Amino acid sequence: MFYAGVALAALGFAIGVMFRFPALLAIIALVLLISIIFSLANHFSFLQTVLTLAAAQAILQTSYFLGLFARTVSSRAHRVGPKL
Repeated sequence: MFYAGVALAALGFAIGVMFRFPALLAIIALVLLISIIFSLANHFSFLQTVLTLAAAQAILQTSYFLGLFARTVSSRAHRVGPKL
């Protein structure tokens, strides 16, 4: 489960750096579907399923916004440039 969380964080960060909001919506839907299938395959209870869905979405969206922040900082630093 740890590696799945790290993979979600890396995916979210990469999407935040490279793409805009519509790409996030598509990935959110895909992660939601995969999380439901994973929960059903492992016979999770309702509470475990809800927590799995919430954790996956929180990791993905948090890392997406960190990627957006990194892209914004990078583009502003590149645009302004060093002061001589």
